[in-house]
Amino acid sequence: MLENELLNGKTSRTLIIQENGLILDYCMYRIYESEYHILNFGDFPLRQKEGIGNTLFAEFLKNISKIPSVFLEVKKVIFR
Repeated sequence: MLENELLNGKTSRTLIIQENGLILDYCMYRIYESEYHILNFGDFPLRQKEGIGNTLFAEFLKNISKIPSVFLEVKKVIFR
């Protein structure tokens, strides 16, 4: 899904915070007529709790247009 969205998503955008070529956080979202849908938001596990995600989300909110609604579905994912 992520690959398809990156390559073919005409209404989607991705914000990325990286350091030395390593992606620390990303926010992939799609723009609809009346709202934004956050499709995926990821943190690099070894750098969690450093506020990087907060910085990225604040940047996302700062740069959205006058569309009044943002939709985010949250799930807990456990990697083994």
